[in-house]
Amino acid sequence: MNLLRFIRSSLSDVGLYQNLEEIQGLRSLAEDDFILGANANGRDNSQTPMQWSAAPNAGFTTGTPWIEVNPNYERINVAAAEADPDSILAHYRRLIALRTELPVIVEGRYTPWLNDHPHVMAYTRTLGGRSLLVTANFSSALVTFDVPEPLQGEWDTVLGPTRSGILDFQKSLGPFEANVWMREGD
Repeated sequence: MNLLRFIRSSLSDVGLYQNLEEIQGLRSLAEDDFILGANANGRDNSQTPMQWSAAPNAGFTTGTPWIEVNPNYERINVAAAEADPDSILAHYRRLIALRTELPVIVEGRYTPWLNDHPHVMAYTRTLGGRSLLVTANFSSALVTFDVPEPLQGEWDTVLGPTRSGILDFQKSLGPFEANVWMREGD
């Protein structure tokens, strides 16, 4: 689930805060300073009830939850994620299935690539003539990198937004993009 922190903008309801440190801070700081600190460092804004559905109280309880439900529960919840084939939940399910289906992921020899690149992580796993290549951009910007010669050539796309299986001498990855490719014969 991609649950977002519940960022509060006022102290309209002191009952929103259940963490003792936050309540003590409430007594000693100006409201704006308290809200800024609680949103940045507090735990209560990330420990809201699990958002199971768009039902009242996010489907968490028919009673009264101990802390307010994040107002985004109507659009961000488990039921919505289960219905969306592009959700983070669906993505993790595909990753788990791949780990089960492809022994190279667990048992393959790990070889890192692009160790000095500030934003891109790339590695291969190789087992029994099958290689799996993973590339991931850990930045919020488009990144272009030089593809090491042993990795250049044709790959089958396993997972990710890039559908072209040809890796030339350079490759671009979108913000936070990750791809998994496989090829036989390595």
